[in-house]
Amino acid sequence: GGVPLCEAAPPDLAGIRHTAQKDFERWSRQAHAFFNSALFNVQQQEPRLAVFLLHQAAEHIYQAILLAFMGYKPCTHNLDKLRRYTHRFSVELALLFPRDGAGEDRLFKLLLQSYVDARYKEDYHITENELQQLTERIDKLLSIADRICHNRFISLEKMAAASAGRRTQEGARAGG
Repeated sequence: GGVPLCEAAPPDLAGIRHTAQKDFERWSRQAHAFFNSALFNVQQQEPRLAVFLLHQAAEHIYQAILLAFMGYKPCTHNLDKLRRYTHRFSVELALLFPRDGAGEDRLFKLLLQSYVDARYKEDYHITENELQQLTERIDKLLSIADRICHNRFISLEKMAAASAGRRTQEGARAGG
């Protein structure tokens, strides 16, 4: 109670942008690699492996989005949690897997369960149509993530420039 706190320093927005962009690029690159591997496995008629790789692509891109916007990556493979954590950053993200009907719910559950079931459970089944729909959704998820995170980096860059300009003006007033 008797020790004064030090004066708060302004955030290093340029540093935050640099770290966010570096983390996003790393996790996004992995997401795109998983997606491309999924496409290959669709062509090879390996639907169970393809849907597992789509799960990995979705998980990695959701993690990339969280790193870009929050600088934090939760330790979870649960796509439902990751999906809910990212809704606040884009309406498009929220609408990508609406889960508002039996068909939509089943589609997302197939993806959600593929992390374990597609690899280990013999009774896991996904139709060609369901796999195609999930492939299109994950492709769209990657595109949305690239766009909103790029916009985030531009925003951080502009805020950093504005902050630097204010500090320069304040320094000139204090010195003059």
